[in-house]
Amino acid sequence: MFCARIYPQSNNALKEKMEIETNQKDLAEKSSRVKITDINMPFWSMVIFMVKWAIASIPAIIILMLLFMFFGGFVTTFSSI
Repeated sequence: MFCARIYPQSNNALKEKMEIETNQKDLAEKSSRVKITDINMPFWSMVIFMVKWAIASIPAIIILMLLFMFFGGFVTTFSSI
């Protein structure tokens, strides 16, 4: 049988936790937009990346085809009613 023990936190630990949460909120409020203007990547690394990207898209295409076939068949079947 699992029994959880709860240990009280010290005041310092609670203060540190509150400071971290406050800092995270401040960072979220002070966020700014970033515009990427250039990517410095060697040609063959880019080619390998794009080939991997194309191979990874094959399962997504198959899933989309199956969904379109299912919904297309569903619509075709019930549109004649």
